[in-house]
Amino acid sequence: MNRREFISLTPALAAGTMLATGCNAFKKHSKKKGIGYYDSPHNIFFNSLRQLNVSWAYNWHAEETRAMPRGVEFFPMAWGFRNGQDKFYEEVERIKASGAHTLLCFNEPDHSDQAYIPVEKVLEVWPFLEKTGMRLSAPACGNPFGKWMRDFMAVARERKYRMDFLNMHDYCYLDVKDYGERDAQRLVDRITKYSRMYDNRPVWLTEMGIADFHVKKLEDNAYKMNDIAKFMRTIIPKLEQLDIVERYAWFHGMINDPNYGNMALVDLEGELTILGQIYSEF
Repeated sequence: MNRREFISLTPALAAGTMLATGCNAFKKHSKKKGIGYYDSPHNIFFNSLRQLNVSWAYNWHAEETRAMPRGVEFFPMAWGFRNGQDKFYEEVERIKASGAHTLLCFNEPDHSDQAYIPVEKVLEVWPFLEKTGMRLSAPACGNPFGKWMRDFMAVARERKYRMDFLNMHDYCYLDVKDYGERDAQRLVDRITKYSRMYDNRPVWLTEMGIADFHVKKLEDNAYKMNDIAKFMRTIIPKLEQLDIVERYAWFHGMINDPNYGNMALVDLEGELTILGQIYSEF
């Protein structure tokens, strides 16, 4: 069922669905849980927002590509200098004018295949971001514990720049041992360490999962979906209970992608995988 068909359900049909599914139809889902979505065949990622029962979403861009489903809040991102620094300023001003109250800032400025901006350039524009009055994330580094972030935060502290929360990416691929309690606790420990490194700020975990970045074929991916499902069932309750985590989002990868395929939430037809089913329950 596509989104248009779903939202056109009559009240009678909707009521019938609730009766058929019992108490789960009335379950309140997590306010922390979200998703990142991007253009995909037949809009399968966007169409999954309702299926996954998320409360928020982002798309690595300044604006929504289409209207959010009811109950899903969109958060804009100032990704980087895609079209130059002047266009960046214009983009942020447009975000502010839209009424946004929170801004995700700079996607992996430490990675050459992402925003890739020197520390000094990000520091240069930070006072401009502060003047918007929006709640600001710290830059979301590919390596949150790496030199780029340490150098940035050292100067930002000296200048007393405002960052309201940390934005963290973590794919756990270096630590996977049992997919259960030990690995989930490792992630909790990394999140806690990251917050403590930077003045106990709250954390948004905006990209998470278990990916294998060392393979070119999906069949060579070291991490299998059933094992990742065990990890997901263990980590999500921990994130829900961890006070420093304000929001989290599993990464929405294509099921045929060599690196991310085994952590996919939907298949190529837009149906929930076992991981999508588990994620939708929280």
